[in-house]
Amino acid sequence: MNLFWIIDIPEKLDYLSDMTQVSDITTAHVCDAIGRSTIARSLGVKVTAVSNAVTDGKFPARWFLVINKLCEGAGMPCPDRLFSFVGADAVGRQISNQSETSHEQSQDTDAA
Repeated sequence: MNLFWIIDIPEKLDYLSDMTQVSDITTAHVCDAIGRSTIARSLGVKVTAVSNAVTDGKFPARWFLVINKLCEGAGMPCPDRLFSFVGADAVGRQISNQSETSHEQSQDTDAA
């Protein structure tokens, strides 16, 4: 079963050639290059959902595989920082908070 569709991507990438680093690419650049309606169709969402992601500056993490494939087809990079993945800092804080909580609970048990 093929999970990706073959989509004809318009040649809108000329302005990206001036970008010297992947760090310059934004969600707006991706959407302008590929087309919001193409992205929306590929994801099965409305164009307004794609526009909202551009306004937020992040695509939902669950869109990564599809948008990454579209970017690959367009010959442009798809930095993971454009997606709302849980970052290492957030995961580190979660683990740290869980460790502190379990440590405090074990001290309470030992004191009782």
